[in-house]
Amino acid sequence: LPKPDYFDVILVNERDEITEGCISNIAIECYDTNGQMYWKTPSLDSGLLNGCLRAHYIANKLVKPGVVTKDELIAAHQ
Repeated sequence: LPKPDYFDVILVNERDEITEGCISNIAIECYDTNGQMYWKTPSLDSGLLNGCLRAHYIANKLVKPGVVTKDELIAAHQ
């Protein structure tokens, strides 16, 4: 069988919000109104599993939880 050209599947909830990958967490590069870059990851309200590394990054203020839309994911640089 040929190998697929993908390594993960991105999951969405009933509100069509990005939640997580099957084997990974999601974090996207965002910019605030002052042009400062920050990382955003889907919030627990989206229905995802609270991974250990994700929780560590949030606790240490390396990423901010929030709603991640399909459009944001598609437009994200990283």
